[in-house]
Amino acid sequence: MKALLIELAELQNRKISLSINGNKSCPEEIVCAYVIAETGTYMRDYIEDEGVIRQIDFIYVKEE
Repeated sequence: MKALLIELAELQNRKISLSINGNKSCPEEIVCAYVIAETGTYMRDYIEDEGVIRQIDFIYVKEE
């Protein structure tokens, strides 16, 4: 999970907004959510403006 934390911190430093299920978040909260997800995982939704990624929303996807 350390690699994910580093990746998210770098994205945030590039002024890319991060969120979980539509709620603004920080790298540490996202990594914590990944760790405690028991019956699913998180999918990334890249939101761009004129071809430039402006936000990444991590959306919980429940496994069946």
